[in-house]
Amino acid sequence: MASNLGPSTAIRVLGIALMVIAVPLVLISFGLLVSGEVGAGLFLTLLTAMLLLGAYKAMRADQSSATKGAGHLNVTVTTSAAPQRSATRIARSGEHAPPRPTGEPIDPWTTKTVYAEVAGETYRQDEIRRVFAGTRYESDAGAEIIGQALLSDDSANPYDGNAVAVWFNGEHVGYLSADDAEKYSPIVRELAPQGRVLRVEARAWARERQDDDYYGSGLGARITVFLPADPIAIRPVNDLPERPHVVLPTGRAVQVTKEDQHLTVLGEVVAHGTGSGIVATLHAVEEQRARSTTELVEVRYNGQRIGVLSAQMSNQLLSLVKYIEARDKVPVARATVIGSRLQADVTLNVARAAEVDDAWLSKFVDAGGPA
Repeated sequence: MASNLGPSTAIRVLGIALMVIAVPLVLISFGLLVSGEVGAGLFLTLLTAMLLLGAYKAMRADQSSATKGAGHLNVTVTTSAAPQRSATRIARSGEHAPPRPTGEPIDPWTTKTVYAEVAGETYRQDEIRRVFAGTRYESDAGAEIIGQALLSDDSANPYDGNAVAVWFNGEHVGYLSADDAEKYSPIVRELAPQGRVLRVEARAWARERQDDDYYGSGLGARITVFLPADPIAIRPVNDLPERPHVVLPTGRAVQVTKEDQHLTVLGEVVAHGTGSGIVATLHAVEEQRARSTTELVEVRYNGQRIGVLSAQMSNQLLSLVKYIEARDKVPVARATVIGSRLQADVTLNVARAAEVDDAWLSKFVDAGGPA
């Protein structure tokens, strides 16, 4: 009868035996050093270190052997429950291929994001290798690519009707996790029949492992996408102006003031949900004070005033707003509204005039048509 003791088992037994021998030697060497027998203690310490090193190498060889026996699969083990199993099952689905994203890519209207790890890169090694073609991803550090990913609807997936496929540089590199897909699939699905596809910032990292790697040979990869913090803010609740307009570049947050005087209008916005994104238009206006007239930046939603910037903040934006208005265009800012019909806050995400360079002005303001 043939023995069942294979090479992997023998290596494991050798590693365990070396560790069993090394443990008491550690105690003996420690006792010798404490008692003043330095020479003998150092000798045993060196011997023990060699035994432990041999045990480590034996265990590592056993791990490498097991990996090769499994066909070099880089399977990510997770302790999450059903949602992560669902994402992995989608990722391994060899008989199903998601439709390639088509249509106009659109960026989230608001810029606040959260990062999310893509599931299933392990099962798309060929696609990821094509993404990294021309880079030095075989090096020890691997290679990184910063770019943008497209999120496409894959509701026809037989394992999860909420599946959202992730495409990077034209290649299908994985899926959103089950939890993220449940959260973002409604808006992704809504965009598809409109001929639009959601585009988000993304980071891809990959490293080609060699045979002597602890995890065995194969491709190690990690894809991260930066999703809008709240799906409700992916698209603004109102449309861009029909008149020629310019969407201002994003910058630091700008707090609008006097929203409490316009809660009737803002109540229409928060009815869509707190955190809704809106298209806010900016206008240079003169306001009468007790003893003087001051020029401020007024903020409007669908042509109705919803607040005004403070005098200090207006001074940082007025020259830009007036420059655009002088060319018969409407300055547009990305804005977020939080709160309720009882109290609402409006925040703009817009660059100050001093942060906008001549190249941007020439391209988006001086040129014809909306930006």
